[in-house]
Amino acid sequence: MYINLAIEYKNSKQYGNALTFYNKADSIFKNLNINDFMSLISLRTNKGLLYVEMGSYNDAIISIQSGIDLFANGETLSNYEELGKAYYQLGRVYFKTRNYQMALSNYELGYTCSIKVFDRGHSIPAIIYAAIIEVKGALGEFNTAEPMIDTVLAHFNYSGTSNVDLYKIENLPKLVDVLIVKGSFYRDWYNHSGSMLHLQLSNSTFIEAMEILEWHKRVIKSLKSKVVFADKYYHIYENVIRTYDLMKEREGYYKAFEVAERSRLQTLRETFLHIEALKFANVPEELINEEEKLRLEILSLEIGKHDLLSKSNETNKQWINNKIIERYSALERQEKFYQLLEKEYPEYYKAKYEKSKLEVRDIQKVLLEKQTLIQYFVGDSSIYIFVINKMDFEVFAIPNDFRMVEHIQTLLDGIILKGKDTTSHVIYAGFESFIKASEFLYSKLILPIEHKLHEALIIVPDRELGYIPFDALIKRKSHNGNITFDLEYLIAGKSICYALSSNLYYHSKIKDKEKSKFKLSCLAMAPFVSDFNLLNNSAISDFSSLAYSGKEANAFMNAIGSGLLAFDTLASTNLFFDNVQKHDIVLLSTHGKADLSYGDYSYLAFSDRVLYVRELFGINLKNDLFVLSACETALGGLHKGEGMIGLNYAFALSGVHNVCSTLWKVNDKAMFDLSSKFIQNSYNSGQSIGNKAKALQEAKLALLGNKSTSHPFYWASMVGYGNMD
Repeated sequence: MYINLAIEYKNSKQYGNALTFYNKADSIFKNLNINDFMSLISLRTNKGLLYVEMGSYNDAIISIQSGIDLFANGETLSNYEELGKAYYQLGRVYFKTRNYQMALSNYELGYTCSIKVFDRGHSIPAIIYAAIIEVKGALGEFNTAEPMIDTVLAHFNYSGTSNVDLYKIENLPKLVDVLIVKGSFYRDWYNHSGSMLHLQLSNSTFIEAMEILEWHKRVIKSLKSKVVFADKYYHIYENVIRTYDLMKEREGYYKAFEVAERSRLQTLRETFLHIEALKFANVPEELINEEEKLRLEILSLEIGKHDLLSKSNETNKQWINNKIIERYSALERQEKFYQLLEKEYPEYYKAKYEKSKLEVRDIQKVLLEKQTLIQYFVGDSSIYIFVINKMDFEVFAIPNDFRMVEHIQTLLDGIILKGKDTTSHVIYAGFESFIKASEFLYSKLILPIEHKLHEALIIVPDRELGYIPFDALIKRKSHNGNITFDLEYLIAGKSICYALSSNLYYHSKIKDKEKSKFKLSCLAMAPFVSDFNLLNNSAISDFSSLAYSGKEANAFMNAIGSGLLAFDTLASTNLFFDNVQKHDIVLLSTHGKADLSYGDYSYLAFSDRVLYVRELFGINLKNDLFVLSACETALGGLHKGEGMIGLNYAFALSGVHNVCSTLWKVNDKAMFDLSSKFIQNSYNSGQSIGNKAKALQEAKLALLGNKSTSHPFYWASMVGYGNMD
């Protein structure tokens, strides 16, 4: 039970709790004198891997080595399996710390142990053997290691995707791991030799790994498992892009963009294809209803488990364990359901998995003359910037060697200080730090491409870049008196909107052509206009009233002209779900909170309870605009290969065309000023009167031009995702 709990907490990135339960399990083995050495070696190896995630490499080495040291007390054949895995994981830790000789020594010991248990065709000795090749490459022993590559691939009976039935390969993720080693080996050899043959071998191998990876994802049915899987193997896409960049061929840059786009929103894209495939294949209504029942059952179990984990006390451990077991059972039933669906409805299978790729020219078709799309791809070694205009395309690579995350954090800290109860000199010091970080990030992320930019920007951020309010980046500053500056922000000359991916932006433009020209209507909900409901509902008693939320809702209704207003107790989740599909524009003026671990449990507060992001997955919305006027609604959990999972992601997944959300804990009055100006610039009497990105730019410039709200804390928090036309 304790090990199950440790795994759940680790998966939720609650590392302290995970470590506590691993230690409790270890203590039980010691206190009861249980001689199950295989389980104990496994436990200490897994605890070591937890330390690796925490960045505590010395603790990881100590934990894994302590498990290995137990082997003298339990030398049986079954224990060699866990011992081999432990040596392998210990080798990986040494490899991460660049102690290559110790890594090689432990890999060789792991391989010796593993072949005592498994034949050479098994994936475990194969992956350890591949690790030996990797470390030999790091040591520069290329000629010695190259013949070993064919040997390790023979473990899998693999000779290339065109010659092998992937269904017959026992462990595809392990084969992908081996191909990653092969691709890295040839790339490192190219760095030593300069041979284009080595670079081409590296590129083709990484592409093979990417194709197998995407093929294998079909058998993973759980949304969370897909996200974790995509996160783990995201670096394959970086390696493909990197090798294309090293080739310096024009056609390679076009392919690099396609690969960068394939790396994004992988689960979101598959979900869209699933919905479309259900329609295309005419799947019976009863099966669609059965799928929905399973989805809701799993959702209920996951929310129940999350609520119990968040309370984190000893009395809940049995309940948590029960939820874990029930969830696994429901996931197994869901997987069998999808297997049946794919078998019985071949049209569904074909439509869901039919390959479709987005090319640069597709984006160029939907761009206007004065628009530029900027897509970032953040790799471990380089940041790639794809700049697409109507008539040209260029790729820029900048070294990722400038502590990007640290500068972003400084930028945000300098902004957010303004919203805290601090003295003026602290606020000023924070603003000075913000100015330095803002100028620096502009010099790295915008200045290299500045000459390619038109006046309307569509930014597709990646990883931590999703935290940046790009319009608050400072292009230049000039002194105005002794201690003040005149600052030229990017927003002064550019309207900016954001997209989760280029693919999503492209399809939103296509959908825009189908939009209704009839009079629009608005659903405006403000659950916390007064204190009355807070005093009578324990589920929301932690929240406070929002003095300007009612005024904000009225401003939206005045601009749109018709719709439904819901204040206080009326603004419930039931009313939301009953009415959300009936209106084009939705305002939720409320409290919100981002879940920065996985993102699933970011929430918006309603009058009866909080609504988690997790609950929005799977619903079908077609609204033109959502304005999430609450704290941190643009934030969520960062996942390589999926992006930032939060409220933006959830509403995009549900089909909403445009979402305006916030990057930090906002000021109620400033949010009212900003959103009311934005909606008045966008609509009048139920008709759209202007481009939404331009309308948001003008609203921000109005606050920037007012001395009392010129600090970016007031105007830069709201970002618009979608095409914002």
